Amino acid sequence: MISNEALEEAMKAAEESVDNHIAAAKEAESLISTEVPEDSGAPSTAEIAALKADINKKEQELASTKDALLRTAADFENYRKRSEKEINEIRKFAAKQLLLDFLPVMDNFERAIEHLPDSTEEPVKNMVTGIKMIKDGFLATLRRHGAEPFDSLGKTFDPNIHEALTQMPTNEYEPGQICQVMERGYMLHDRLLRPAKVVVASAMPKAAETASDQETAGE
Repeated sequence: MISNEALEEAMKAAEESVDNHIAAAKEAESLISTEVPEDSGAPSTAEIAALKADINKKEQELASTKDALLRTAADFENYRKRSEKEINEIRKFAAKQLLLDFLPVMDNFERAIEHLPDSTEEPVKNMVTGIKMIKDGFLATLRRHGAEPFDSLGKTFDPNIHEALTQMPTNEYEPGQICQVMERGYMLHDRLLRPAKVVVASAMPKAAETASDQETAGE
């Protein structure tokens, strides 16, 4: 991370460089505009040649100064953009570790909801509703900080965002598709926060397929 002190020092150095460049430019312009006094007598050819050479030198120095000033300004603009990008990246991903620590809590909420009793009794219904509301509020908080769960069931296995726990022979999904999600995956803005832990479908053994076909035909 680029510190504010370093940025201020760089800006101060640039200002001093600009002041020096302006002073050099003014000196060159003053020399170019200087007229030979009328009562000084006609200058010699050597003096005129030396004056022209000196003026030419100052013009070259002025051109070099302007070029250096432009390059300094371009360097500062690039420096500013890099600094802003680095600061934005730090802000976006500063909560990464904290969010990772919170995800298991979210997992437990989801597992608990899956096993909640299906009851018409008012106290039980109120408890179920309350747990779901807490889970939804917790998920909203994660999303405010950039964490977003992604769907995996039925998707093609992608090692960049999925972690395969095992394979399972099945006819319900194509081989290579995800047939079970054991733990949801999350993105943090445009980066992977946590891969989804999944079970990947594989082809049924030939014998099992034949038996399954026979059972279907018998029905």
